[in-house]
Amino acid sequence: MGLEQQMELIDQYRRKGLEAIWKSEGFSGIERLASKVKANRSIGDLLARLEFTAKIESKILNWLDSPLSPIAQTYVGTMNASDNTWKKKIHKKY
Repeated sequence: MGLEQQMELIDQYRRKGLEAIWKSEGFSGIERLASKVKANRSIGDLLARLEFTAKIESKILNWLDSPLSPIAQTYVGTMNASDNTWKKKIHKKY
């Protein structure tokens, strides 16, 4: 297995893990994980690519003013890169 395939497999496991935490513990589980992981930027990137995150986006954005800011910053960057209208939607929404 090549490096790219290994990275994709790791990404799949991470996504499944976050989805399982969301289903079993909700936002509190996501926040608990976010406060403990060292690879916190990967959490921000993953959150931006998971469907359930739309339900907790305002809470993630509140992390911008907290120790979890690197996760929120990565979330914002990934969302902006994947949808060039995202910033406008956020400004209207909040």
